[in-house]
Amino acid sequence: MHCHKKIRDVAMELAGGTYDIVMENNKVYTEWKRQNPGLEGVALRERFVARNWSKHIDAARTTLGLLLRSAIDDKAKEEIVEILALDQTLMRGRKEPQFIMGALPPQRG
Repeated sequence: MHCHKKIRDVAMELAGGTYDIVMENNKVYTEWKRQNPGLEGVALRERFVARNWSKHIDAARTTLGLLLRSAIDDKAKEEIVEILALDQTLMRGRKEPQFIMGALPPQRG
């Protein structure tokens, strides 16, 4: 998935949290274990995170955005703003690569 590496890190943490909650259900855990024979404990969690972190990208972006409203120091806020701005450029680069590279003027309307 195409996103800033710090957003990926947050998405992976969120996927890990999802694993912790979802796998409390013994039926779900048993099925996940059946689907991943030979894996135990941490390896099962890592497999889940690797397969599902991209589903948490929007939540990771939102989480970082909401942190800007909280009482954190200015340096942390600046870092978050930079991460979100760079991530936005990556997203626009997928949609309008020639514009991002300067080959075309921005589209109007």
